[in-house]
Amino acid sequence: MPIAVLLIDDLGPHRARCLSVLSKRFSLSLLEVRKSIEQGQPVVTRNLFDRQNPAFAEIFAEALAEMEALECRYRAFEVSEGQVWTSPEGYYQLTVERLRNMISARRISLEQQRQLGELEDRDPT
Repeated sequence: MPIAVLLIDDLGPHRARCLSVLSKRFSLSLLEVRKSIEQGQPVVTRNLFDRQNPAFAEIFAEALAEMEALECRYRAFEVSEGQVWTSPEGYYQLTVERLRNMISARRISLEQQRQLGELEDRDPT
């Protein structure tokens, strides 16, 4: 499973609202969020597509869109399966649009898999 990583470079002019978005969207305390930002560490490092939390990718996309609207400067990355996050270099950078395209492609793929599974279940051979 790919991992989503979110770094905050600058909270921007709406600092309190941006902190609130991060805290609420990712169920983190304000202290956790502030500490990660101050230390230059990722605020979020979670599975992008996860059966335990299937809505996370959409929550992540919504949070990115909200932060853009609040003029919060961030960098979001996808860390491929088998890779370990070390620094921002060398990873696929995510934007709201790219993330939404990934979510859409995953939905289509899952639907196709479901349909194929139904066909296999019906196949008498």
